[in-house]
Amino acid sequence: MASNSSPEIPPEIIHKIINELRDDIHTLQNTSLVAHSFLRPSQQSLFSKIIVNLYGSGNPSPNTQKLVSILSANVELAFYVRDLILTIEDTHTSDTNSTTGGESEALSALAMLQQIRKLSLHHIPSWTHIDIALRHTILGLSALPRLSTLALTDTRDFPIDHLVPQLSRLTNLTLTNVDLTQDKVGGLSLPERGNYSDIVEGKLEVVAFDCVTARSGLAKLFIALTSPQSKLKVTDLRALKISGYGPYFEETMALEKIMGFVAEKLECLIWGTLDEVSVYRLYSSWISYREYLSAHVSQVIHCPRNCSVQNRDLIQEQSTSRH
Repeated sequence: MASNSSPEIPPEIIHKIINELRDDIHTLQNTSLVAHSFLRPSQQSLFSKIIVNLYGSGNPSPNTQKLVSILSANVELAFYVRDLILTIEDTHTSDTNSTTGGESEALSALAMLQQIRKLSLHHIPSWTHIDIALRHTILGLSALPRLSTLALTDTRDFPIDHLVPQLSRLTNLTLTNVDLTQDKVGGLSLPERGNYSDIVEGKLEVVAFDCVTARSGLAKLFIALTSPQSKLKVTDLRALKISGYGPYFEETMALEKIMGFVAEKLECLIWGTLDEVSVYRLYSSWISYREYLSAHVSQVIHCPRNCSVQNRDLIQEQSTSRH
């Protein structure tokens, strides 16, 4: 007797369908309702990357409140999140949720995201001006053991002494328009300065510093990359981008040391908008293996002083597409 049940769709077919729809959020949402077999794969794709907008108090902005409510009511969805973009609204912006009790719900939802591989922190006007509970949550996310990519953009007063111990977990570190500080801010407990004993063996493959300021703070980060105590394999770097940082002697010396380590596997070197003093000092380091670079490094891009950040990114994309 023939069965009335519909035949099962092979998982590989479902995966292919979901993959084709991954950029079409509306259709993907509808697909999750087609059949039970489509529900979980659709949810995995829908929640693989999320954007969370918070006020400096830790309360969610209106366009994030629905997402926070969904995560809070469906704990299993937090397991699917691999890529988190966290944006902090201007701390001077009116916090419309200040009396709703949304703070604890939003931060609790973020704390559930234990499987993220990529964390992007955007637009933190001042680390010292955001709520201490939010700071604790961000530091906890950046220290997750499975995190491999950390990107900071338009961020002020980020504690360098927290960033250094996390290097062992990362393969990709990007700092763009970031101001680092060596101060222990907000009463948070951070590692002692110069202590790299907690850094286990790690491997950074992609490093980009663009418009980073901190005086000796950035130098400390550079030194951590090459310190024997840190056990970081800087020789595994495949891509290195350095541009727009200050003319501080200590930083230039530390960066010069890095340049002596990275020639082995480097595939892409982008440098530009450095001050004349830095260029003069670094030139001696680069010229020492200039022949190696020309023979082995497929992309060596020098951006002029007036090359904007957007143009440098475009140059990088075009060079990558030609490679």
